[in-house]
Amino acid sequence: MAATRDVRACGSGRTVHRPGTVIRMRPVVSLLSRSILATIRDSLKETGQARCDLVELRVDVDEWRALARKAARELGRSVQTIETQDQVAAVLRDWPRTDEERAVTLARMRKTMRAMEGHAGPED
Repeated sequence: MAATRDVRACGSGRTVHRPGTVIRMRPVVSLLSRSILATIRDSLKETGQARCDLVELRVDVDEWRALARKAARELGRSVQTIETQDQVAAVLRDWPRTDEERAVTLARMRKTMRAMEGHAGPED
């Protein structure tokens, strides 16, 4: 067996050089990224969206958006990611797709409307 001549970090993985052979090794996915991916996936599945305030992000915005796209792919859905001044968000493009998702959306709308009723200002 040929000895390894050169091992170096190469962006997202390691490249091991052996005489006549280059092997790409998969990068180790951090536990933090896996946790964030699971949280985003659960939120997308339950509500059709996931959001995080920028001050609360535990990874950079680009990684969060990449994790959101991965979560959507795992769900077999299309997603749009958005960054505002203070928040990053992912929204499923086809939400609501099922009767169950429509029921979730209607319940959220009703809850919002009830909350707004208590804060209505004087009419002009």
